[in-house]
Amino acid sequence: MKLELFRTYLLGGTNGVLSFNKIKICATIELPWKKNAPRISCIPEGEYLVVQRYSPKFGNHLWLPDVPDRSLILIHPANNAKKEENGDR
Repeated sequence: MKLELFRTYLLGGTNGVLSFNKIKICATIELPWKKNAPRISCIPEGEYLVVQRYSPKFGNHLWLPDVPDRSLILIHPANNAKKEENGDR
């Protein structure tokens, strides 16, 4: 399965649309691009392995295990990227 993320980079954050076979799955919010710096930046563009995962905090969600220089990158429900997204957990 291949998911595609189309991003719009803004000063205060990164908005996007996640799709599968050109069908929108959901809107996305991420931290702004700050050169992949942990806890303050979205991750670099590229192709990543996506793994289904469960945690008590986020329930069922997705994990990107192989993001360069980052750890525990998750795709999970959120409403405010700056308050709810850390990039590393």
